[in-house]
Amino acid sequence: MSLPTDEKPPVVPALAPGSGRLSELQIIAHRGYKAAFPENSMVAFQGAIDVGADAIETDLHLSRDGVVVLSHDASLKRCFGKNEKIANCDWGYLSSLKTTREPHVGMPRLDDLLEWLTRPGIESVWVLLDIKTDDDPDALLGAIARVIAAAPPSPSLPWNERIVIGVWN
Repeated sequence: MSLPTDEKPPVVPALAPGSGRLSELQIIAHRGYKAAFPENSMVAFQGAIDVGADAIETDLHLSRDGVVVLSHDASLKRCFGKNEKIANCDWGYLSSLKTTREPHVGMPRLDDLLEWLTRPGIESVWVLLDIKTDDDPDALLGAIARVIAAAPPSPSLPWNERIVIGVWN
């Protein structure tokens, strides 16, 4: 079926986070712009926004010393080339790693993502934080809550209207 050139396709409703109401279809960048940049990296998130994403989906894990980090995998093998699990490493070690994919960048923390979201020009961007069942859910959710509570205030909407938490198994 084709539409006449003067007609627009119908708007598909999607739930806007925190609003309790429907809004227009939104583009969610799964792990950022991972086709062009290392996934779940700050450059991938910025790249996604630069090409029009409305939201960022990222995955969270907890380091041995309780730091919430952004990584899809519980293991460091695929993205960082290390045969270790995030849960067995301290943030000091994790912060020294660089992605195997160019540009070789470090692993961000949830703190870094929230600080980035306070920058001018991205006030309407929201995030979907996926947690996996690899981590202790009480420990991870508690750490996430502490990071959000300590984050700089969101300049546009409160964090509870810019953050959606998902659980994936």
